[in-house]
Amino acid sequence: MHGMFCNYTNSRAKLKQIPNFNTSNVTIFSTFARYAMALEEFPEIDTSKATVIWHMISTCPKLKKIPLLDFSSVKNRSSDDYQYFLYYCNILTDVGGFLNLGKSFEGNKNTSIKITYNPELTPESVYNIANTIYDMTTNSNYTGQATLTMDKVVIDRVPEETISMFTAKGWTLTTQ
Repeated sequence: MHGMFCNYTNSRAKLKQIPNFNTSNVTIFSTFARYAMALEEFPEIDTSKATVIWHMISTCPKLKKIPLLDFSSVKNRSSDDYQYFLYYCNILTDVGGFLNLGKSFEGNKNTSIKITYNPELTPESVYNIANTIYDMTTNSNYTGQATLTMDKVVIDRVPEETISMFTAKGWTLTTQ
């Protein structure tokens, strides 16, 4: 599904909703909905076998909601793989979470995931991310520092208990 809905700009298409697909065997979701300019809601799809999610969802300025996505099988190893994850989804408010995001990190290189330019994310969405993100303290294959960067305006609305959830799981939470 690499690039399946990539570059659906307002001038070329008005794709507001991605149709239901059986994605139970799909492994590559890179650029799946990158630049889907009219997309409003991400579908509930099976991502449990996803191995590549580079730019899976980025620059979707009308996207408001993303369900829980399972990233337990993702094989991305570096910050580059996550650099623009949810980048420029300006009105995104609701995120169900990202199950085991970060599980694939290996080695001693510091790794960063940026969920930025999403100033409308709700505290509940940040809680969902904290609750479902991989617990790096259980990853014996990774000795680097895992960092998650979010917009300062979002973090300023989040209760300290939620921020502590990231820390307890071995993540450093930073703001942009």
